[in-house]
Amino acid sequence: MKLLLAGATATLFATAAFGADPVAPPPPPNTGQVITMPISAAPGETCAQMIAHVRTMPPPADAAKAEQARDELKAADAANDDASCRAHVRTAMDAMATAAP
Repeated sequence: MKLLLAGATATLFATAAFGADPVAPPPPPNTGQVITMPISAAPGETCAQMIAHVRTMPPPADAAKAEQARDELKAADAANDDASCRAHVRTAMDAMATAAP
């Protein structure tokens, strides 16, 4: 009889514990919102790294294109903000890439 009473008590406690409220609240439902990061906040090459990359490229055979690339790199070095620096580096890269002998 004691064994039956102990078994019933254990079952009662297990059922009560199973039906109790959870300690942590459930996570909020996914509403389908996508959290994005602005492109300017994404990690990437700094302007100084871009300048170093362009300087490792071989100079174009066309003297005018080579001079334009050098001038753009000088302007990129002197730029006070990232946007204008990147614009000058891209122009220099275009001058280096489009110069075909």
